[in-house]
Amino acid sequence: SSGSRFGSGRSYSSGSRPRTSGGYGGFWGTPRVSGPVIINNSGNRNYNSPGNNGNYPNNNKRSDNNAIGCLHIALIIVMIFSIIITLFCIVGVVSSNGEERTKLNATVNETGYFTDELGWINDSATLSEGMEHFYDLTGVQPYLYITDNVGGSFYDYAEEFADNKYDELFTDEAHLLLIFHEKDDWYDTYCLAGSTADTVIDSEARMILLDTIDEYYYDSSLDDNEYFSKAFADAADEIMKSSSISMSVVIVPLGIFVIALSADIVIRKKEKEEKRKKELKEMLDKPLETFGSTEASELAKKYESIEKKENNAETQTSENCVKCGSVLEEDSNFCSSCGQKVQGYI
Repeated sequence: SSGSRFGSGRSYSSGSRPRTSGGYGGFWGTPRVSGPVIINNSGNRNYNSPGNNGNYPNNNKRSDNNAIGCLHIALIIVMIFSIIITLFCIVGVVSSNGEERTKLNATVNETGYFTDELGWINDSATLSEGMEHFYDLTGVQPYLYITDNVGGSFYDYAEEFADNKYDELFTDEAHLLLIFHEKDDWYDTYCLAGSTADTVIDSEARMILLDTIDEYYYDSSLDDNEYFSKAFADAADEIMKSSSISMSVVIVPLGIFVIALSADIVIRKKEKEEKRKKELKEMLDKPLETFGSTEASELAKKYESIEKKENNAETQTSENCVKCGSVLEEDSNFCSSCGQKVQGYI
């Protein structure tokens, strides 16, 4: 939680975690439970069963089509997710104030770096190294107070205890006081920033520090001195990063979208080309009799009509007149006996 004490202008953040292990290397929260591994092969075909003779069905063509279809779907899903992420990033950029935290320039009445009521710290140089790094980056001098007694319940007395200790330890508002309280397998943290320090160590920055304290709490590779030193140093690095979302974060999902779209276009183009080649091959493999049946029929009728007219002409140009039966003169268009026009001549 975080807030500001009425009247003092100081801001605080606090948190607590159960300590489920008596020493380093433990964890807090519910452990994962492992169980039997069940392998389900009910959907697999047994191609080695008797009578099959090791023969596998020839589904290469269907598999290729399924693979292409699955690839299209996968690319579409990637594009959808990349668009969603891009929109979220753009909203974050727009909603961000675009400002970066800058080092505090106010004068600090320098003090020591810690008070240890539990006897945890035995190498002050190691602890001070990380806390000095925090001071150099932020301009706010941090102070660690390790205790198991805040005068009562931590939730009820932490705020009052921290505020009183701040007035007791410092003569300015440019310090950051971290109360680290551990008792009865629980540890609690309370972070109080002076009104001047709050311009840099705001609520987000204080939560970064508390989260880093939580992250390294059970790191068995660190002793108590290194634990606090590393937590303060790493938190300072994170705090002094840009507090706004840069437009550069939009480039990654947008780039993924462009790549996925380009890949889908290439695949679709190749698929269309393969389909065109297949249709062309099927057309070339067809017998010639299947082409132009209508045109051939019309042409046959045309030649049959011409042939019929020619036969009629030959019949009508016989040697006898069809009307009177007289013998027709050669190369004459009319019968010399009755004047009948010879058929077959125009």
